Amino acid sequence: MQATADGTWDERERSALVLDRAPIPVKITGSFFCATSVTTATITARYAVTDTTDPTRRVTVGAG
Repeated sequence: MQATADGTWDERERSALVLDRAPIPVKITGSFFCATSVTTATITARYAVTDTTDPTRRVTVGAG
């Protein structure tokens, strides 16, 4: 299963992709005690992004 999530680009401290309570689809399988009726979940994460050729340089993103 593939999913997409909306996030924001943060350049304040270090360049990062930020997901803040982004909804994603889920499929739960299991026994009687599993909540199989749940079809969405949320994810919160911060992914630091670094320029591997020059780690001191900030990574910027712009509209193309």
